[in-house]
Amino acid sequence: MIVNAKNPRWTSSGKTSIKLEVQLTGTEEWVPFVASPTDCTEYGPMLYNFALNGLFGEILASDEERIIAGELPVPEGYIVQDGKLVNLAALEQEATAVLQRRLGELQTPEALAQAEIDEDYATKRKIKIAALLAVKQQAGWPVTVEWPE
Repeated sequence: MIVNAKNPRWTSSGKTSIKLEVQLTGTEEWVPFVASPTDCTEYGPMLYNFALNGLFGEILASDEERIIAGELPVPEGYIVQDGKLVNLAALEQEATAVLQRRLGELQTPEALAQAEIDEDYATKRKIKIAALLAVKQQAGWPVTVEWPE
C-alpha cells in the first residue's frame, strides 16, 4: 500500500493524469506512479484527487509543457510547432500518405488511358508527377509542404 507521495507533475499538457513519487509500506524507496481519475486501482483515483487538492504540493507543469515553454530542450525527432510538441516521424507519415494519394490519382487506369490518347494531357500529367516527386526535396519537408496544383 502507498503510505506517502510527493512531487506531483502533470504527465502531459492534456492534464488527465499526474505523475507522483510514492513510498510503499515497509520501504524507504520512492518509486514513480501515475495517478488518474480512471485508474483501475482503488488508490489511483484517490491519489489523483489528493494531488488535485494540493495535499502533495503544487502540481508542476509536465515535461511536454516545459519543452514547449523552452525550459527543456526539444527531444530529437520532435519540433515545437504552433504551441504543440510534434513528432516529426508522424508528420512525415501523414505527408507521405498525401503524396502517395496524389500520385495515385495520376496513375489510375483512366489517367493512363487519357495520357495515351491526349498528348497535351500526357505532358501536363508528367509535369504534375515530376512536381509531386520533388515535394520531398522542399526545405520544409515534412513540416511545411507546398503541394503543386
